[in-house]
Amino acid sequence: IVWFYPHSMTQNLQGELEKIWKECYVKYFGEDTLRVMPLVEAAAPYWYFKQRNQGRDKAVNIDIGGGTVDVAYAGDGRLRLVSSFRFGANNLYWVNRPIRNPLINFYLQKVEKILEKWRKDDPLIQVLNSLKKKEGGNANPDLASFFFTLGRRGIYNFAEELRANAPFRLLFLAYYSAILYHVFHLLKASGFSSPRYVSFSGNGSRILDIIFGGNSITFQSFTQQVAAKIYGDEVIQLNVEKASDPKELTCIGGLQALHDGQISSDRDREVRSIESILLGVDSTTVLTQAQRGQYTYETVEGMKEQVLVEVQRFVEFFMSLDAIYPFDEYFGIGRKELELLKSGADRDLDVYLNDGIRSAERGSKSKDDVVETLFFYPIQGLLDHYTQTAVDIMAKN
Repeated sequence: IVWFYPHSMTQNLQGELEKIWKECYVKYFGEDTLRVMPLVEAAAPYWYFKQRNQGRDKAVNIDIGGGTVDVAYAGDGRLRLVSSFRFGANNLYWVNRPIRNPLINFYLQKVEKILEKWRKDDPLIQVLNSLKKKEGGNANPDLASFFFTLGRRGIYNFAEELRANAPFRLLFLAYYSAILYHVFHLLKASGFSSPRYVSFSGNGSRILDIIFGGNSITFQSFTQQVAAKIYGDEVIQLNVEKASDPKELTCIGGLQALHDGQISSDRDREVRSIESILLGVDSTTVLTQAQRGQYTYETVEGMKEQVLVEVQRFVEFFMSLDAIYPFDEYFGIGRKELELLKSGADRDLDVYLNDGIRSAERGSKSKDDVVETLFFYPIQGLLDHYTQTAVDIMAKN
């Protein structure tokens, strides 16, 4: 049995889950628990794509989950780098605030009316009412998942509704661009040349359909433009792809890794040894596993302004993409939406940075090592402000 865990999971929690898996195995199959093996989830897609494309090299997979994004880069026939940060797709629904996300709230009444017309005694109405009773921001990702589920049942296409509104398309495009900006800078700062393959997995990668609407040419060319602005003349032609069924891809990749003898406790420790973090104070400061002790939550207190400046750089980077890849032409996003996003670049982002650091530090000590990039804490604030302002404007029209 191969079971998967996110790279951001602590070794203590991983040990607890491994214990549960082994207990279940003993209960149903017998005592040979050596047949229960863990694999970091972000690595599995590499083995899937490698099996499909023999000789696949210079490949980065970006696994977008609900809570985290896990990155795995392979070169010279082996994994060379892994990284993880808490900026999964649920962050689009403002889960770090004890109130209902404005985007979710905007569509909630519409969903309620559709369900009532659909069939008043439908169990889905009971499910929705149950989700609405959940406390504060905790309901946001569950309500979003519920809305998307309605599309798969042919009741209401939430993804298409989001795609039809330029302000929300920009929200998702900015989210995707922030991830690309960070990952390409991480690879470059770690000494790796431009990747040849960029793949996406994880349930959160379905947001790419909202941005690109299944247009593989735009998906490819936009990602290429972001890479070109970061790598310059060193960039090579990218092969960009997204799994149609992210969970199936992970499972097949895990079985392929098992077949190739790539799963063992030693291999698991090796994966942890290649973890890297782009700190977020600039585009070059990378912490490898060996360097982690150089930056603690105590030492980064004096580096917060640098993080905010780096976020400003990203905003300017994102705005500049419009000049070489016109958003109006390719995404139907006008300058008005872009200026609205930019207006939030100086709105309480320091508060989000402080909140993010406190959240990461919770349960630890200020002298503990930094466990993830600081970059996305203020990015969360930028997207939250934009969402609230965009919804307010749409509600008035």
